[in-house]
Amino acid sequence: MNKRSGIIIISGSIGVGKTTTIQALIEYFNKENVGIIEEYIDYSPRIGKMLISDVGNGIERNYTLQKFILQCYEEQLKNNKNKKVIIIERHPREAIEVFCEIDKTMTEKEREEITNKIYLIEKEYQLEYNKYNTYCISTDYATPNDYSKKYLYRMGKKRKYRK
Repeated sequence: MNKRSGIIIISGSIGVGKTTTIQALIEYFNKENVGIIEEYIDYSPRIGKMLISDVGNGIERNYTLQKFILQCYEEQLKNNKNKKVIIIERHPREAIEVFCEIDKTMTEKEREEITNKIYLIEKEYQLEYNKYNTYCISTDYATPNDYSKKYLYRMGKKRKYRK
């Protein structure tokens, strides 16, 4: 894998504008140099929605959903491994840290397996968690286009990958 020049991770609650922000960010880069890693629900909506429903109804366990989420991330990362800039909608580690904290149905062994899989993905695709300069932007009074511009300005705009 080539050394990547940049990783942008967009995190936030459901409906706050992660996908819209990513679409606004893409406009500032040469698209052939940018890989987009979508959240599983956007990458594979039919299966993702079915699994969420099944977990909610007690038909399926959260462990199965978490394995599916990581599979979606890994497929996309593999498909974008040669891109210079990667924009990720929600870091894979959030799968275990956010979505599994209240779920008591996963065994310790299952949690460990998911955590180890995340670690391997981070290592293979250079996504080590907490190894980044973070920048938080309030989305209360700005559009995704506004905060995309603020972010790029703040982070120094990598000109050679721009349009």
